[in-house]
Amino acid sequence: MRAYALERRRKGLLTITFVALSVLSATAQTPAIRDVTPLGVTRVYRSNDTPVDNSRTFVGTRVDNNGQLHAEGVILKLDGILLPPRKKVCVTANGRHWACGQRAYLRLRNLVERRSIACQIKDVDKRGGTNNPRLAVCKVEGADVAISLLQDGLADLADGAIDKTYIAAASLAKTKKTGLWADVP
Repeated sequence: MRAYALERRRKGLLTITFVALSVLSATAQTPAIRDVTPLGVTRVYRSNDTPVDNSRTFVGTRVDNNGQLHAEGVILKLDGILLPPRKKVCVTANGRHWACGQRAYLRLRNLVERRSIACQIKDVDKRGGTNNPRLAVCKVEGADVAISLLQDGLADLADGAIDKTYIAAASLAKTKKTGLWADVP
């Protein structure tokens, strides 16, 4: 009987030892993190994969002579495209002159001015001002303004533009010979 009690006690000690070792090994694998948050400050954690919503809707947008959008105190430049300067005069393959800059300006103005536009600001770290417009992708009634200008041939791709829809819209305009690539204005 005594041997039976000793055997049972030994098994119980082994079980306790095994459980203790597994708990210790689990805590040893998790490094301790020292919290250095000052008193009175609440620490807030945000996952890295949580997208930051940089979209904003503007009402009453106006277009300046440089093709920049002025909306509620923010100056925006359409990302991915280059508009010709307003005073630029283009020459067709036939040698005819036409005011391509003025036409691009008027098309942009007709698209966005005094309308509600939804813009996703690309450079969130940058402060917008007269000398630093914020880069943005803007849509009017769900249609991307830059794509409309590219398809009409009234804008060219900006250096480093990688958006496939922008590249396709620009190549379509070149293929159809519209706007800046037209034989006839």
